[in-house]
Amino acid sequence: MGSERLRLSTLVRVVIVLVVLSPLAFVWGIERLNRRLEHGMRANVAAAAGEAERAMGRQDPGAAIASIARERQVHIWVTDRDGASALQSDHERRGSKLGPASVGTAPGRDVDAYDQALPPPGQRPEVQHALEHGSHAQCATEMAGHLQRCSFSKRVTGRNGEPVVIHVRESAQLGVQRLPAVKRPLMTLTGIVLVIALGLSAWVVRRIVRPLEKLRAEVARRRGQSVEEPIAVEGPVEVAEVSRALNELHEALAQRSRRNQAFVDDVAHEAKGPLATMKTCAELLGSGGTLTAEGAVRLSKMLAESGARLERNVADWISLTRAEAGLPGDAREEIDWAKLSERVVAACREQQDSIEIAFQGPGTARVLGVPRELEVALRNLLDNAISFSPRGGQVRVMLACEGAWARLEIEDDGPGIPPEERARVFERFFTRRKEGGGTGLGLAITRAIVQAHGGTIESVPSERGARFRVILPLAVARGQQGRQSVCRDDRA
Repeated sequence: MGSERLRLSTLVRVVIVLVVLSPLAFVWGIERLNRRLEHGMRANVAAAAGEAERAMGRQDPGAAIASIARERQVHIWVTDRDGASALQSDHERRGSKLGPASVGTAPGRDVDAYDQALPPPGQRPEVQHALEHGSHAQCATEMAGHLQRCSFSKRVTGRNGEPVVIHVRESAQLGVQRLPAVKRPLMTLTGIVLVIALGLSAWVVRRIVRPLEKLRAEVARRRGQSVEEPIAVEGPVEVAEVSRALNELHEALAQRSRRNQAFVDDVAHEAKGPLATMKTCAELLGSGGTLTAEGAVRLSKMLAESGARLERNVADWISLTRAEAGLPGDAREEIDWAKLSERVVAACREQQDSIEIAFQGPGTARVLGVPRELEVALRNLLDNAISFSPRGGQVRVMLACEGAWARLEIEDDGPGIPPEERARVFERFFTRRKEGGGTGLGLAITRAIVQAHGGTIESVPSERGARFRVILPLAVARGQQGRQSVCRDDRA
């Protein structure tokens, strides 16, 4: 897989090298640009000198040379042997040939003032060299590298037969000309920085990148396998934190997988009983033997009870699965937990008269949740309390608000729950009933619903019987005093 893509370690090295070499590449590009500019200026002054030489044979050489200087944007002098200027036309460009790019670094000293400090054209070395040898061409940077100048001097014969020198000059005021002046020290500095950068990249790769790649390889190795041991925590703090987070995620997924497997096993176990009964009844009905009316009634009852039990189990399994998944797809709304509790208590009173059910709580306690699911959770708790309470006993439902939380407690007069079983009562299919009468999923469903609403449920000690405590976060409302929990006693 490493050959199919750029490894992170290689990418780090490439990025560091590119960052280090980019200034050198910039200077190299500027130097190439300057060379092209210098080449163009050399060609321009040489061509202007040739045109000026041909213009000397015309009747009005001054006008022709002025036209050449204007077209070529150069400064042309015609000097005699004594150095006197016989003809001059100045159309030399004073600004930058690169436009506004060099404005910020333009020289403070004026170019014309700089020219005034130079000797007259006839006394300049390039003109003297042309008088002696026929021609002279040069390009140089002046004014501390801010000014690029190219000139071409050529000895020709004047109209009176005396030798004269045509001296053509072109200037380009360039702030960027200073960069090549520091090219050598910059290249030295770049080499030093490059060595440091390569060492830094090696340290980064060894310190961070390689532990990350090792971690990636370990995660890829575990893909599709049931590896239980945690990933070794290695490398710097940042990589170690990633390893720990992956271990936590791996453990959470492993626990969920174990729970799912246990759930499947429990479902298969609970479904065997009703299915076996239904299969037996079907075999008896299909055996062709004589079936009495009493036997038919008994078989019919067994089929109905098995079907009802299987249907109840399936409904509870679906409810538990949805609740443990966080009730996906169910819209949350603000509901009155106090009024919902009173309504469920009233419904339970109407369904039986052997147990007294008392309710105590505020007039309003608003929470955010799914009304149908919260009603199922509360009804499961009440049904559990009623089923364990003796005839003539009492079930007490107490609702109170504590800060930003609503605390609901349900207490019965039953035998209570031993301390060692208080945590187990919320497990799937766990029941303390000696005989059948439920799926053993009621409290597991209730816990999943409460947790899906951001709350907690626990079995707490009680002096009389069993007591369950449910804590849910209260909804908040914006008022004049800011965000406030909605819990008050507004009953008349």
